[in-house]
Amino acid sequence: MSTLDNTMTVNERAEAALTLAEAVAAGTPAPSAAPAQRRIAELERKIGQQALEIDFLKRCLQRIEEQRMLQALTGKPLSTMRSGKK
Repeated sequence: MSTLDNTMTVNERAEAALTLAEAVAAGTPAPSAAPAQRRIAELERKIGQQALEIDFLKRCLQRIEEQRMLQALTGKPLSTMRSGKK
């Protein structure tokens, strides 16, 4: 399933949140509370995945920056391998 298939419009999200909030306030589950709760759980998982990806990419960037700083200080390239292009 593509990302577009999984996305709700702003109005749909607001409506689902309002329906869920109303059901909680009334103390009775609304008919659409279960789908809204599933959607919320799905979005929370997606946020968790994105947080992991961001953390990974930050560490990658930090490592690249450290290697560049080391190269600038020593004046030597960190890798002596060259591509086969001439």
